[in-house]
Amino acid sequence: YRTVAGSATGADYTGTASATVTIPAGATSAVITIPITNDTLYDGGNESFTVELLSAIDASGDAIPLGTTTQTVTIVDDEIAPTLTMTPVSAVEGGTFTFTVTASHASDTAITGNWSVLAGSANAADFGGTLPTGTFTIPAGSTTATITFASLDDALIEGNETFSLVLDHLVNAQPGPVAA
Repeated sequence: YRTVAGSATGADYTGTASATVTIPAGATSAVITIPITNDTLYDGGNESFTVELLSAIDASGDAIPLGTTTQTVTIVDDEIAPTLTMTPVSAVEGGTFTFTVTASHASDTAITGNWSVLAGSANAADFGGTLPTGTFTIPAGSTTATITFASLDDALIEGNETFSLVLDHLVNAQPGPVAA
């Protein structure tokens, strides 16, 4: 027999290109044990691989016809999707805002989403006429990403202004929105 990667790869289980299993005399089956790796990464849900029977022979070496020759094995992901958080930041008008998006734990695939600025007392005029928007990515195996954008330094005398940064359309993380 052999194992064939599917959505699960060699990092998820101990595969083999070729191995032998023996069915004892008088028995009708044998157990094939494939060690599964217990990682701490969110895998985006369940993953699978296939075990294929390649050939069978009897005690005298004669070929035995095979019935079903493949079996799909499902590895149930025991980690939940990461939760995302952001810490509020401040900057001087005309300065750069840098937000850090932090995942509660890593994922084996990238965590992605959209971000947008929602007006508060600061509005589109404070950002050059349009409220900033964009996308972010936390790379696979990592737990942080940064979102950076600038404000406009106008000539108006005004007090402190506020806005919110919102994350939504999240992939490989707990559903949003997340706000700071």
